[in-house]
Amino acid sequence: MDLVNRHLVITGRVQGVAYRAGVLSKAVELGLMGTARNLPDGSVQIEAEGDPGAVERFISWCHKGPPLAHVENVTVGPGPIRGFTSFSVVRLMSVSHLPRPALSTFGTCTIPCPKADLPPWGIFGTKHAAVDLP
Repeated sequence: MDLVNRHLVITGRVQGVAYRAGVLSKAVELGLMGTARNLPDGSVQIEAEGDPGAVERFISWCHKGPPLAHVENVTVGPGPIRGFTSFSVVRLMSVSHLPRPALSTFGTCTIPCPKADLPPWGIFGTKHAAVDLP
């Protein structure tokens, strides 16, 4: 089976609108492999690999994106076949290097909020806590 690899950069309102989640869903639906990541300039970078027809359908979808996105431009270029084995969303950077507040500044949340229904580790793997204000 012939494979193609395409490198895409999507600009517009494409971060914070579930664009990468939509990309992942569409790529899996079409049987594509590759990666998607946010870039610091507000764009989304995608590398998609698979059947030429499926890649073209994927590129067409990228011009529209998910409902909350507003795509201004899609730049497409060829890339080398890299042999991806899945499609994944890649995080651009880690925040583990940022300073963390002292544990003594955290307390138990007593205000009813949606976070109360989250598991104790939160949705991003962090512990739910509220800051005690003076």
